[in-house]
Amino acid sequence: MAQGISSATYYSWKAKFGGLDESQLKRLKELEGELGQYKRMYAELAHENYALKDLIEKNSRAVGTTFGGGVSDKDSGAARRRSQTR
Repeated sequence: MAQGISSATYYSWKAKFGGLDESQLKRLKELEGELGQYKRMYAELAHENYALKDLIEKNSRAVGTTFGGGVSDKDSGAARRRSQTR
């Protein structure tokens, strides 16, 4: 292609963005940027949540207590699920 892109790329972009006008493309780009911000915020909050849960779990073991009606994370399987997602 004359623009320095492959034919496949051109037709892929045309299929994806061909029916949009300039204002719609601009709005789409803004929304994609906003979605990226939300994804980063979620990842940060999820990381903090896991860290706080681990801290509570360690503190509860040190004190010899459990939270949630006497059922520890080990009994509920939550600790196992957390370790699998890391």
